[in-house]
Amino acid sequence: ELVHHGIGADVLGAVLESIKVEKGDSFLNEAKASSNLKLEDFRPQHLKRSKLDAFMKA
Repeated sequence: ELVHHGIGADVLGAVLESIKVEKGDSFLNEAKASSNLKLEDFRPQHLKRSKLDAFMKA
């Protein structure tokens, strides 16, 4: 239900932003690449924008 309402995307986006600020882009990219996490699974289709969008581009 958190994903359906967009809360999951916002929470995950905020966590990723915090990691980026504290550890840097290279750490964040390595963490994303080494995990099996699919960011698109956290973003409901009906939302036009979420905090997660910035991390789904690359």
